[in-house]
Amino acid sequence: MKKHSEDVWFGSRKTDWKLLSNFAATPFELEGRRWLTVEHFFQAAKALDPAEAEWVANAASPAKAKEFGRQVKLREGWD
Repeated sequence: MKKHSEDVWFGSRKTDWKLLSNFAATPFELEGRRWLTVEHFFQAAKALDPAEAEWVANAASPAKAKEFGRQVKLREGWD
């Protein structure tokens, strides 16, 4: 795929747009708790079991949250 000057690559760690990645260290508050990254929230939201969601939410990094999110039982209709 050819890149154009107007392309925005959200997942890149090397661009001015890395702040828009789910992995960006941009903590926020939602649903009564503080989330370290959007990836933590997204992966925890997939979990059917609240204990699994908490496990994902407390992951040490967004990469770990993604890894843990692949191991949870998915809530109905997630896929």
